[in-house]
Amino acid sequence: MRHVQHAVALAEEGSYTAAARRLNLSQPALSRSIQTLEELLGAPLFDRTSAGIVPTPIGSIVLERGRLLLQDAKSVEREVRLALGLETGSLTIGAGPYPANISVGQACGLLLLDHPRLRVDIRVTDWQSLLEAVLDGTLDLAVAEISTVANDSRFETETLPRHQGYFICNPRHPLAREAALTLERIRAFPIVSSSLPARLGSIDATIRVDTFRLLRDIVIHSNTIGLATASQVRADEEAGLLTRLPLELPWMHSQYGFIRLRNRTPSPAALAFTSKLREVEATLAAEARNPPSLSQ
Repeated sequence: MRHVQHAVALAEEGSYTAAARRLNLSQPALSRSIQTLEELLGAPLFDRTSAGIVPTPIGSIVLERGRLLLQDAKSVEREVRLALGLETGSLTIGAGPYPANISVGQACGLLLLDHPRLRVDIRVTDWQSLLEAVLDGTLDLAVAEISTVANDSRFETETLPRHQGYFICNPRHPLAREAALTLERIRAFPIVSSSLPARLGSIDATIRVDTFRLLRDIVIHSNTIGLATASQVRADEEAGLLTRLPLELPWMHSQYGFIRLRNRTPSPAALAFTSKLREVEATLAAEARNPPSLSQ
């Protein structure tokens, strides 16, 4: 497996020097490893060309199968780690900007109260990148928009409660003083958002951000319009920093949930996290049905 790993690195880097640096090996050691693999298989695996090191036809076959072997080896290591249990385990979560701000952080905090030795890696990015990371095994699971994978058999999904979305602006914004608003009127101003799924195509976000905190700061200090849920802006409304515009569109809501690889056994840490997140989301859903007044 070590020789196969070296061959894959050489193919991807295209030179012995770059591959050796990536593998933290000397160049002669990498050359000996490739030579040993060629001797074991009875065929040359690489040719030297003016464009660099390229696989031979036999090499291409070995690399294709080798990558699958390395992936299987990674899965074996992961299953062993699962057997070690929650307290010594690790968890890698992906989250879209909105769920990260709405509930993922709180759920992780509650999880770590119960399991302070757990190693957690949280990655916040757009939903397209999260799907790729789930597919290649980088993430244990993602909390992201699920409408885009509804018919994709590679994924297993679980929907979380929906949150109504609102247009937000700072209280000095020209639209903050208008009682009757339309979507066309709002679209006359720049809209700030993270990457939006196709189902929200009526909203043309001209300013794209990767975090809700960045969206919030931009909206507070400009005449842009942002998208948010009630729970995200409640504190800023009380502080007089943001206001929700009086236009509620029934179709403008969150539609995120858990996204995992199908037929992949969840780790104890992943199961514990999903349980905490369900609790947080249930509380938020109850508050949305009976919202606290701004005077409370």
